[in-house]
Amino acid sequence: RDIMPTILDLAGVEPPRQIDGREVRALQGRSVLELLDGSVEAPYAGAAQVGYELFGLKALFEGDWKILWMPPPFGSGEWELYNLATDPAEMNDLASKQPERLQSMIDLWERYKQENTVLDISSLDLSEVM
Repeated sequence: RDIMPTILDLAGVEPPRQIDGREVRALQGRSVLELLDGSVEAPYAGAAQVGYELFGLKALFEGDWKILWMPPPFGSGEWELYNLATDPAEMNDLASKQPERLQSMIDLWERYKQENTVLDISSLDLSEVM
C-alpha cells in the first residue's frame, strides 16, 4: 500500500482524485521515500500495521507481531499468533499463551476487513453454493 504513494512522491505527482469524471478512492498508504533516502530511520507509524487476505488465507501484521489464519489442510483453521522479532520462522504459535494480544489483533483484522470491504471467504458457507 506504500509502493504507489512512494512512486508518485518520487515522480512529484499528486494522486488523482477523479478519472474520467469518476471519484477515485484515496490511497491508503503513504510515501516512504524519506525512509528509502535515509532521512528517517523508521517508517511512519501506520506502516507497522498491514493486513491481507488471499484465497481464504488471512494475516495481519502489527509491529513485530503477526496473526495468521489458514484453512485445513494448509493450517488449523484457527488464528495463530507469532512474535516475528523472536520467532521469524513462525515456529511457536503464541495464541494460547497470549489470548489478549491475539484478540486485539483479531479485532484489528475485523476493522481492516470492514474498511477494505474484504470478502472473507473463510466465513462463507460454501455448502449452500454447491
